Formats: sequence, C-alpha cells, structure tokens
Amino acid sequence: INSLLNTVKIFDRILEPVEIKIKDLIGKIPDTIENLKYILREKNLKIIFPQIQSEDSVKVDLDLMTIAWEELILNAVKYGKSNSMIEIMGFVSEGYL
Repeated sequence: INSLLNTVKIFDRILEPVEIKIKDLIGKIPDTIENLKYILREKNLKIIFPQIQSEDSVKVDLDLMTIAWEELILNAVKYGKSNSMIEIMGFVSEGYL
C-alpha cells in the first residue's frame, strides 16, 4: 500500500521537499540500507559510500529519496557478483548532486 501511495504522490506531484545539505543527505544512505543488511550478508557484499563534504543544499522529498536508494541498492545486490563490492558514487557540480 505504501508503494502505491508513493506512486500517487509522484503522479499527483504531492511532494514534501525539505532543504538539506548534500553532505547530510549522503550521510543518510547508511541508515537507508540498514534493513537490507541481511541481503548484503547473504551474498557477502560490501558497500562503499561516497565521501562528499559539500555545504551546498538541495530540496528533496526524503521519503521518496529513501525509496529510490533502496531500489537502486536492491538492483545492485540482485545483479552484483557475490563476494564483491557495490560502490555508490556521487559528485557535486555547480550546486547539483
């Protein structure tokens, strides 16, 4: 049901953006994957997180961003090789992440 509600939020443009520093947003990724740890252990995968210390801010809907990260990481796990690493890469250019 939550997935359906989030889809409706996107299509109806009922977003709830908050302003957050990019470095703080990136810092939330480890929390996001906490409930995916059992899958990572199952395939013996390690995740490398980006080291972005930008003081720039972005406006994002944190709930939808969390869902996007989870889906991207799940796909990386699904198609990733066992006993390997998943590297999450990111950079800031002209204030954009």
